[in-house]
Amino acid sequence: MTGGGVFKKSSTTNTKMLTGVYSDPNHAIAGTAGGLRAIGVCLEDVFVLGCDDGETWWTLLGKVTREDSVTVDFGPKAPRVGVLAATASAEGLTFADGNTWRRLPREADIFEEVVVPSDATPEVEGAYRDDDGGTGLAGLHFVSKRLGKTEREEVVVVESHDGRSFFARPGGCLDEGLFGVPGVGDGVGEAHVGRDGRLRFLLDDTVWTKLRLKADPHALVAASLSSA
Repeated sequence: MTGGGVFKKSSTTNTKMLTGVYSDPNHAIAGTAGGLRAIGVCLEDVFVLGCDDGETWWTLLGKVTREDSVTVDFGPKAPRVGVLAATASAEGLTFADGNTWRRLPREADIFEEVVVPSDATPEVEGAYRDDDGGTGLAGLHFVSKRLGKTEREEVVVVESHDGRSFFARPGGCLDEGLFGVPGVGDGVGEAHVGRDGRLRFLLDDTVWTKLRLKADPHALVAASLSSA
């Protein structure tokens, strides 16, 4: 068994052009996580974790087709949309329907620790930073327990250690206050879901701290585009 601190899943394709944190202008809600998307890979599989309402996080699945291209199945969230291909560029990730998700720079400092009321019901979904620190997008972990609109037992994590490359950990679970996530090799790290919004991994004492937005990511992207 391993803890929650170190993990890598390599792909046979260089996916740095594809992975990252994006702003989707079609769903952006100013000042909230609504419209944020985090894309990670596990081998040749693509995992998109996103938020539309500012609170709940969903997962969509896809495939890497080239180092600058993916397909994503939007069916679980938007059945009429189905599978869309997308191509990465300096501007972001452009889908076949014309929508472009704009990539946030790795130094984007948009999160801060959230103070969770002591009487709140623990909720594992959302954004975290591990106790190894990091600034900007480095050290972030995004957690979802939904496939599209459907809540399920499987949990998916998309994370980055350096803020550039994002990896996915599929196959996690949540059971009676314990959060299990695949780790290195065959290990599964188990973490206690605390009422303070932290995930404490039992084996190596790694802590992931729950985050909230402190800056508008969509405004940040818009500002960077206008200054380019």
